[in-house]
Amino acid sequence: MFVLLLANAEVEEWATWERQRRETWLRGPNRLRWSPMYYARTAQLAAEGALSLILRTSIRDVYDRLIFAGIDWEDEHTVYRTSATRRKK
Repeated sequence: MFVLLLANAEVEEWATWERQRRETWLRGPNRLRWSPMYYARTAQLAAEGALSLILRTSIRDVYDRLIFAGIDWEDEHTVYRTSATRRKK
């Protein structure tokens, strides 16, 4: 059987570190979530996701979805609902 012997100073150092770690965990999310690095990483992921969608989708599909989005926008925000007659089925 292997027995690990630690000096009292090492045990106290570990206990202090562990206590601080647990207190930090109890306080909840740290400030890193709201740091500039968090927002930069989120922006990077959004840009990579957009590029991935663009590369996987044909230009015609993107064009058609943009046209339908424009028609929907007109239908919701104009007094005259004439765009419904132009809608492709």
